[in-house]
Amino acid sequence: MKYLALLIGCFLLLAPNSNAQTAYHNCDIATSDWSKADCWTQVLRDAELNLDTVTDLVYYRIDLVTYLSETDRQTWKNQVNRANNDWLSYRNAECYSYRFSNGNSDEDTEVSCKASKTEDRIEELIARYELRPEWKRTTATYTITENISLKGLNRVAVNTPLPEYRGDKRGEVRLKIWISPGGRVNRQQIIRRDDPELAVAATSVLKKWRFSPLMASEPQEAQEGLVVFRFGE
Repeated sequence: MKYLALLIGCFLLLAPNSNAQTAYHNCDIATSDWSKADCWTQVLRDAELNLDTVTDLVYYRIDLVTYLSETDRQTWKNQVNRANNDWLSYRNAECYSYRFSNGNSDEDTEVSCKASKTEDRIEELIARYELRPEWKRTTATYTITENISLKGLNRVAVNTPLPEYRGDKRGEVRLKIWISPGGRVNRQQIIRRDDPELAVAATSVLKKWRFSPLMASEPQEAQEGLVVFRFGE
């Protein structure tokens, strides 16, 4: 498969967005394969993954405050975590109410509301903590060296972020992965690792990878693939 050298689009991620509508311009256009609800569901998933990423950057920002003790930094992180949980409860309740407020009970109305508010939360955290895009840079690239297919059924990569590694170690991590019918990496096996720290970064990010789900008419079996992460190239 063609070699992929992908750096995370951190400047795009950290750039201001008025709402999640900008992520998909065609969510109001339903097709036989991609409905409006499906489109907004994917927008919401992407936004929530981005929120996780930005929250990690907030934790990194807190770690830079060297005059605080480790205990104080951890307390601050716990407060951020609680604030995010409180915000999530508020978001879900408000969007559920919005869904039925005008007699419109379409699920995509609620999902699009959640996506938009999640994007707003990302902007709020970026501004409050003055997050810098260079903190998200990584030296990693990856290659999917075998087609992820089963009996001619190819899986489309929906979200395959790079490992979040900021160190200067160089090396390779090679893993065999199993993709569930729903599109998650539900099992992984390290075939080769040049460094334990790099292996941790690689195995952690695979938990976030998503592939297209199998159609109901297709064999509902896990599919295998081989992924190679290279660091420092």
